[in-house]
This record gives sequence, C-alpha cells and structure tokens, in this order.
Amino acid sequence: LGDKEAGDTLEQTFTSQGITVLNNKKIIKIEKTDTQIIVSTEDGIQIKAEKLLAATGRKIDLSSLKLENAGIKFSQKGIQVNNFLQTSSKNIFAVGDCNGHHLFSHAAMHQGMLALMNALMPLKQNFKKYIVPWTVFTEPQISYAGKNEAELIRRKIKYETIKVKYEDYGAAIAESVETGFLKAFISPTGKIYGISIAGEGSGEMINEWALAIQNKINIVKIMMLQHSFPTMGFLSKRVAETWMMKKMQLSWVKKICKLFA
Repeated sequence: LGDKEAGDTLEQTFTSQGITVLNNKKIIKIEKTDTQIIVSTEDGIQIKAEKLLAATGRKIDLSSLKLENAGIKFSQKGIQVNNFLQTSSKNIFAVGDCNGHHLFSHAAMHQGMLALMNALMPLKQNFKKYIVPWTVFTEPQISYAGKNEAELIRRKIKYETIKVKYEDYGAAIAESVETGFLKAFISPTGKIYGISIAGEGSGEMINEWALAIQNKINIVKIMMLQHSFPTMGFLSKRVAETWMMKKMQLSWVKKICKLFA
C-alpha cells in the first residue's frame, strides 16, 4: 500500500536519530530474563531490551454476534456488504472495520453517514466511489490518497511522476523541516491518479488532493488555486506548477506559443 521512497525517507530519519531498523528479519526465539528481553533472529542477530512491543496486526472476530441467526453472510475478511453497505439481509447495514473495507476510523465514520443516508433515502450512495486518504503519524508524517505507483504499473496506466522536495522550499528551510517530498502521479492530460506525501503537515495537505481525485479535478485547477503563503500546503501548488512547466517544454507547445508571440 505504501510508497517505497516514503518508507526509505522514514528509515533514514530513524537512523539519523539512532534508531536501528531491521527489515525482513524472521524471529526464531524470544527469551525473558530477570532484567531484559532477548529477541533472536534467524540470521543470528540478538536484540536486547527492557520492553518488547509487538504490533502483529488485527483479526476480525465476529463470533459473538451470531450473524448466522440473522441470515447475514460473512467470512474471515468480514461481513459481506454490497456497494450500499447493505448486508445479505438488506435492512441491516454493516459499517467500519467489521466489513473489512478500509480499516480506518475516518472511513468508518464516513460509511456510517452513508449507511444512514441509504437507509432513509431512495437514491443510494456507493461507498466505494469515495476516496479514502490515510496517514501514518510518524515523524515525518506519511500520507496517501488515490492509486499508488505499483497499482498504476500493474494496470498499465500511462502516468508521469511529479515530485517536489521540502528542502527546495524556503518556508520549510526556515522552519527546519527540510525532510520530505510530495510526489504526484498524473496523466498526460492532467488527471490526478494518486499522491504520496512524506513530511510535516502531510496529514493536513492530503485532504486537498483527496478532494481533487474524488471530484476528478484536473491538476491545472490546483495550479490556478491561490494557496496561502508561506505554508507547507503551498507545496501542493508547486507540484501543479512543476507539471505545467514540464508541459511548456514540449515541442508542440513551443510551436503554438511562437504562433501567438
């Protein structure tokens, strides 16, 4: 789901702060002594510490709900819902983590709103058409919206990558937050496919991009919107301006400009 470059940026930040990152290590043994915990990996590394925090993911447990008594279909992935969040019993809706779609609190709240609307109104809202932005609250923050690069490559969608760095922006330098970047995946005509932001304030900036993707707003509209300056959000406008400047270098664009010069 994530962007490799964003992960690398976070790892570099951790390393600079004295945090050791060990990726793809298989743990074979965990021992506890009177004074410490020892974690041993398959390739012979030993990690010694006072505390051990295990973040091993989540698993949906629906056993206490007795869903079969209500004729509601479910699996290990969650309660089955249609595009309108209705279960196999159409008068019962399932929202949030229990349906296995987008395990975020903001997604659950949004689904709850849509389910209420669908229960009361004849025109149904398809919850799958709404963009779900998300943020990893590390330092720097890492945020995403829309399609990632791996998905675009897999689906053979033609795109170009537009990237701007915090370190090239005066306001970020002044605030000593030079680590990070904005990276947008844009079609040749300016359609926004997705965005990856690593840096301070990314959790706030991502919402503008989610709105643009959801409403099919062209990147030119982002460029033409005046952004408050100097804010970190101004970097979003810089992405759009960078895309436009690249377009201005195309030979056919130069020929058109010469005709009207």
